[in-house]
Amino acid sequence: MYWGVSMQALIYKAWQVGKLSDRMYKYYNIEMSKRGFRKVEPIEAKHLREEPTTLRWIISAHIDELGFSVDDLGELFGLNNEDVTSLYPVPNQRPRLRIVRSEHSA
Repeated sequence: MYWGVSMQALIYKAWQVGKLSDRMYKYYNIEMSKRGFRKVEPIEAKHLREEPTTLRWIISAHIDELGFSVDDLGELFGLNNEDVTSLYPVPNQRPRLRIVRSEHSA
């Protein structure tokens, strides 16, 4: 909790920098496996979960500033529209405006 890393990462780093012997590293890994801590740690650290902001920023920039549509993003990533909107946090898209000239305008 203090360093914001998993128990597995902490054990590995301690072994890597020489604070744990090979024997102790193996022991701790076996104990973590026995207790199921390699899949789910005993304490949930919800406050340490990261929210991906860079991806949202990139997609927002492509839609809002560069004028890309969901179709454009799908084509760019090789996905259909449903996949784009389900996989990526696509913000509400503004309608694209275009000038339409009528043949009868002066």
